[in-house]
Amino acid sequence: MLFCKISIMTFKQKIHKAFENLIIDKLIKQNSIIKDLETSASAETKSTAGDKHETALAMLQIELANELKKREMLNEQKIKLQMIDSSIICKTIKMGSLVKSNSQYYYLSAALGKITIDGFVVFAISEQAPLAKMLFQLALNETGIYNKMEYKVEAIY
Repeated sequence: MLFCKISIMTFKQKIHKAFENLIIDKLIKQNSIIKDLETSASAETKSTAGDKHETALAMLQIELANELKKREMLNEQKIKLQMIDSSIICKTIKMGSLVKSNSQYYYLSAALGKITIDGFVVFAISEQAPLAKMLFQLALNETGIYNKMEYKVEAIY
């Protein structure tokens, strides 16, 4: 039985690491976008051609502000993920739990989308997600309904 727990914990840790890597990749891309926009804005400020360049600069500044907000959200998701100890296995569903339902695996962490690990699709969802709120109410072998679909908790890691 101990072998089973070690194997499952490793699966959960693989999932956690894969989502950490996903966030890091997204942050690298986001930083590159921001750097490019800052370079473009800097080039626009050096131009003195009038209204056309002022409009272009304003558009770049708006786009830069939007990209900075995206980076801030990614950093918040990264912090949420870093606060989770993926080696802990609980008997109840809470933040950091990996829940196997009759339909999918759900990693209650941050809204990071889905990945495939060892042939299994895993969705990372935040605690604010309506599905997560429903799952928090359930225990092992209990069933809940969300969006007209039935979810039975088959395992909690």
